[in-house]
This record gives sequence, C-alpha cells and structure tokens, in this order.
Amino acid sequence: MNLVFHSTETFEKDLQQFDICLQGKIAQRVNEIAQAFIEDRRVFALHARKPYNLQLSNGFDSSLYSIVVEPDWRVILTVDDDPLFEQTIVTLLRAVKRPDLYNAYTAVAESLYQNLNGSIIKQGVLVG
Repeated sequence: MNLVFHSTETFEKDLQQFDICLQGKIAQRVNEIAQAFIEDRRVFALHARKPYNLQLSNGFDSSLYSIVVEPDWRVILTVDDDPLFEQTIVTLLRAVKRPDLYNAYTAVAESLYQNLNGSIIKQGVLVG
C-alpha cells in the first residue's frame, strides 16, 4: 500500500510559524505514524489519538486523529485507506499548541462532517 500525503492551506499556514528544524520533525513524525497505520495498527493506535468522541450518523467512523509532535504541539490529520487504488491517504489539517487542541479539533471535525446528514459538532461530540 502506498502513502499519499495532502495538506490544507490552514496546515501550511500553521507550519510557517515553525523553524526549519521543527518543520522537519513534524514531517518525520507524521511519516512515522502514517507508516505505522500501514504496517502495525496497534502501534498506530498508541500514537494517533481521537481526543474527542465523534459520533457519526449511519455508523460511520471518523478518520480524524491527533498526534503529538513535540510536548506542546499536536498535528490534526485524517488517515484513510483507499483499497481501490491501493493507497493510504494522509491529509494534514492543523498544527496547534496542546491547549488549542480541543477548539481546533472540533472546528476541523465540524468542517469535515457538517454535511453528513446535517450533523453538527456540539461539545466535541458529533450529533445528528
């Protein structure tokens, strides 16, 4: 399975606040976690968290995760299997300070899932 990376404008803007060294650490860490998704889902689950329960309608499961890059920094991303094209797609959405994780995570979730049967996010839980 191949890894394909995408990033949003917001992530790219977040990334600009870091020096080159930290940008490299972010890229390395994201790559390690994405590889674990393909090679060993148990290792992936140890490092990629769903910090807030998102209950999606129709039995869908959220592919939205948060990973620790540095003690004070988190990256919010999605990881999705695409078996048709034999690839795993990683979309980098945000890079935020740890105290800002809740607000950023719920904002991203709301943006991603708001059109799914008219559902919205409320207090970190997606409701229909």
